[in-house]
Amino acid sequence: MLDGSLHGVVLLEPIYADGGEIDDFRILAANRMLGEMTGTDSSQLVGQTMTHAYPAYKQGEFFALYCQTLADGVARKAEYFYDHQQLKGWFTVTIARQGTYLVLTTANTSQVREEQLATAQAALRLQAVIDHSQTGIFVFSPVFDEQGELIDFRFKTINRMVAALVGQTPDVITGQVASEWFISYRETGLFERYRHTYLTGEPQRFEIHYNVDGMDQWFDVQSVRLEADVLVTFTDFSALKLVQQAVEQQAEANHRQSALLNSVLDSSNSGIIAFAAIREASTNAIIDFRFLLANKACEGILGMATEPLVGQTLSAQFPGNWESGLFDLYAHTTNTGEPGRTEIYYNLDGLDFWLDISAQQLGDGFVVTFNDISILKRLQQQLENSIANLQRSNGNLEQFAYVASHDLQEPLRKIQSFGDVLRTNFAPDLSPDAADLINRMQLSSARMSSLIRDLLAYSRLSAQGRPRQPVSLDKVLLWVLDDLDLSLRETGAVVHTKPLPSILGDEVQLRQLMQNLLTNAIKFRQAEVTPVITVTGNTLSDSELPASVLPLKRAKTYVCLAIADNGIGFDNQYAERIFQVFQRLHGRTQYEGTGIGLAIVQKVADNHGGAIAARSEPGRGATFSVYLPVS
Repeated sequence: MLDGSLHGVVLLEPIYADGGEIDDFRILAANRMLGEMTGTDSSQLVGQTMTHAYPAYKQGEFFALYCQTLADGVARKAEYFYDHQQLKGWFTVTIARQGTYLVLTTANTSQVREEQLATAQAALRLQAVIDHSQTGIFVFSPVFDEQGELIDFRFKTINRMVAALVGQTPDVITGQVASEWFISYRETGLFERYRHTYLTGEPQRFEIHYNVDGMDQWFDVQSVRLEADVLVTFTDFSALKLVQQAVEQQAEANHRQSALLNSVLDSSNSGIIAFAAIREASTNAIIDFRFLLANKACEGILGMATEPLVGQTLSAQFPGNWESGLFDLYAHTTNTGEPGRTEIYYNLDGLDFWLDISAQQLGDGFVVTFNDISILKRLQQQLENSIANLQRSNGNLEQFAYVASHDLQEPLRKIQSFGDVLRTNFAPDLSPDAADLINRMQLSSARMSSLIRDLLAYSRLSAQGRPRQPVSLDKVLLWVLDDLDLSLRETGAVVHTKPLPSILGDEVQLRQLMQNLLTNAIKFRQAEVTPVITVTGNTLSDSELPASVLPLKRAKTYVCLAIADNGIGFDNQYAERIFQVFQRLHGRTQYEGTGIGLAIVQKVADNHGGAIAARSEPGRGATFSVYLPVS
């Protein structure tokens, strides 16, 4: 009977250790199925210990269950995984006590386990697919009232996309009544559609704009009867619907835009032509272009009707584009997207004019805009000739000013030398009037010498063009203060400074600028008042420049170098005049000078692409602000 059993059966007797506790079990009997199940000869198992027959059996909890069943007589059933060398698998064991023995009935459940595992994994995979689907999926179970009337549906299965519509997860919604979460779904007609599918078994597919329950979405919905339930799938195509509406609106706008564009093109004075590329099939290289459209202005510029050009090739109508290099420009723009621009004298294909041509990529082709600039070109050539003549003239004048001012110093030195001899050697023989005339002659020659030196400095500013270098205005100020040390000590002048920024410029010219401004601040001081001079510098953006300041060079940032004094000042109506050559607001007897110092300051500012402004009131000092590009 035991050998005919489909389960393995074994009879065990306990083996006790010296301390009285069970140490192992001995096999007293085993049926044939046990041997087949465990891959052994059951007749050879009799008399062996369980440890010898099944070395891994004490692992886990089963040995303890055997001992517990033997102790309390309570039958037990459990499943365990046996893993040892040749024997591996899941086994279900029923443990029963028979007197002082144990009877084990076991079955190999590995295949069942594997099938269960496969089923569970398949279910998990299916649920994962459902949960990550971009399609909403749920199964409805009908809800009936006491009269058997279908009044609602209950969520039986639901994926994440559906639950997300109400801000929940599937585990929260599963088992809930639909109307509790989608409160207004009856108003939209959805309930009646699902009810119809359930009652008739007819599948349905429809679009719906669900704009209730805080939603505003478009859905493509399908419902089918699934045994006693209803399976519903839907796709949110709100974005597509918006695109569709936008496309329809855009189509209408495009129609209006096309009419407007045609009007604009035909009203343009520039010739405008659109081309499509013609490519060689094997290499994809551009070999020609085809006319797509041409505006009315082309007729006046080209002297021909443009309507017949549409559909024609460029090579057939204007082959000179290859010889002139224009074809290469157009091909480059089409292939790379880089705009092309050129001026060209076109004396081909029966045409003779200067053209200003601009090409922009347009799909697999380009659009060219062109103008006849033959009048303009002649004027440009005349202007360039005039500029060249003016530059030569200015160069000659600068050279003349330099040579003249340099050569005039020699006779002046002789006059001053002869005057010194007369005053030194013949002073006793000179009358007071003669001595006064000699003194006046010396003063005049000194003023003339100073004027010539200033003129020479001014002419050099026009001629010099040294490369710009980083210049620290702090260092320039220190050099200037060192040069003016004697004047500062004689007048008791006090100079207040703050850290100054650096710029890209000509160090020598900037030193002249700062020295002239500080010299003026010392010179035009008030009597009996200690001169106080303040030198500051800060950085300004282009938008922060005063509206009245117009630098010769536009830059993102500027340095404003400001020199303020407490001197005699001047009427602000002369704020621009004082920077002109030889302009003086005071007589030579009051303040010495040639009237060139501020003109030099203006020239240095111009050479650096900057600007200068002055602000003053009589008796209240003056402030000179120099705006210089940082780079």
